[in-house]
Amino acid sequence: MAEAKPQIKSSIDVIVEYKKGNMSKDQAIQRFAALTGLSWDLATSFIEPLSKRNIVKFPAKSKE
Repeated sequence: MAEAKPQIKSSIDVIVEYKKGNMSKDQAIQRFAALTGLSWDLATSFIEPLSKRNIVKFPAKSKE
């Protein structure tokens, strides 16, 4: 079985940590761009659509 390159493993770790809420969007974009060699814009287009697991949506208050 082929071994994954350390940069690939690290870039996946960045995505996982971002989704867990352990780093900000800017940190994730910066690290992802550095690890993959992608430009800031391409890294942003990859990271921005990801949802975070630590976000809780509160129900909207009804006006009574």
